[in-house]
Amino acid sequence: MAFPVVERRAWPRISMSESTNLAWGRVRPGWPALIINLSEGGALIETASRLLPGTSIEFQLGKSTPVWRGSGRVLRSYVSMLGSGRIRYRGALMFSEKVLIPADEGNEAAHG
Repeated sequence: MAFPVVERRAWPRISMSESTNLAWGRVRPGWPALIINLSEGGALIETASRLLPGTSIEFQLGKSTPVWRGSGRVLRSYVSMLGSGRIRYRGALMFSEKVLIPADEGNEAAHG
């Protein structure tokens, strides 16, 4: 018996390609973060720095040039990679303000 899939996300997500400016960001105090997907209200990121659920964060979107800066909190996190002396964490962030994703960046990320 199949159960219907219920979409609980408040905003549609844009999957990121590592080649776009929006695929990278920073979590204060300057930890680099790979953005897995992005929406107006949050992001799924991957970083070498530990992310604790419930922690307030400051986030900068954009690798070379900041496109957006804001605050929010970590909703959940988990270890996404462990091995060879390296550890990576994935964390779901919820932003305090909506991100206005530039149309050209969003299209490039979605199709790129």
